[in-house]
Amino acid sequence: MRKQVIIVENHHEVLDAWSKENKQNVITLDYHTDSHPAFLNFSYHRAIAQVKDTDPQFLSLKKQIIAGAFSTYMTTRDISQVITQLKHDEHIDFATTTGIINKSFCLAKCDGNNAAINNNIFNIDTNSSAYDDQKIIEYTPTCTPTCTRAPHNDYCIIDIARDSVSNAVLTDAIDKFNKIEPNLLSQYILDIDCDYFTSAASLWDIKSPELKVLKEIIEGATIITIAKESRCVEACRIENDNITSKEICSWLNDLINSI
Repeated sequence: MRKQVIIVENHHEVLDAWSKENKQNVITLDYHTDSHPAFLNFSYHRAIAQVKDTDPQFLSLKKQIIAGAFSTYMTTRDISQVITQLKHDEHIDFATTTGIINKSFCLAKCDGNNAAINNNIFNIDTNSSAYDDQKIIEYTPTCTPTCTRAPHNDYCIIDIARDSVSNAVLTDAIDKFNKIEPNLLSQYILDIDCDYFTSAASLWDIKSPELKVLKEIIEGATIITIAKESRCVEACRIENDNITSKEICSWLNDLINSI
C-alpha cells in the first residue's frame, strides 16, 4: 500500500506533517496522553530566568510568555520555531488550540489527569459529566475489554501489553470514539507513538487475523505519523521485556507495506 508515513524521534515533531493537512481529526496510539499544556516547559524556563518561582509575578509572567508564543505562531505560522519551543507531550494541546487539527482521539495506557486542569480534555474513563465538545478525547482502559478480573491486577498489565493492537482493544476504543464523533473514520490522521507497544508480544505476526482492525485503521488514514521516542519505549516497556523502538518501527513498516 502506498501511504505517506512520516517518522520522527520526538513526538511533537509530527506537528510539521499535521500542519500540512486540512484540519483533520487525529487518532493516536500512545502510552501517555501527551496533553500537557502547550509551552508549559518553555514558559517556565523563560520566566525563571527573570524572576524566582516564589515571586508573585511568576505565574502571570508564564501566562504572558505562553500567550506571546501562541500569538507569534498565529502571525508567522512558523511551525519549525514552535517545535523548538514545545516538549514531546505538549503538541496535542497546541494543535487543537491553534486549529492545526480538529480533534484528537487518544488511546493510551497512562492517564496524566490533565482533564482536571484543562476543560478542553474529555477522558472517557474519568469524566463524570457528559461530553461537551472538548477537542482532546482520551481513553485509558485498565485492561482488555473482555477482562473479568475485579479488581484489575498485574496480570492485566501483561494482557493489555500483549493485546495493545488486537481487534478487541481497538474496536472497543473506536466504538467509544465514534459515539463522540460519528464520522471519525471518514477522514483522519493515524498517529503512533512507539512507546504504546510495551511488550514484544504485541508485535503479532503481520498475517495474524488479530490485526484486521489495525490494518483497516491504517488503510483508512490520510497519512501516518510515527514517533520513535526511543527512551520512552525503554522506560515504558513492561518488566523483563527488551522491546525497542527500532523493532517497533521495523514491524510497523512491514505491516503497512503488507496491506
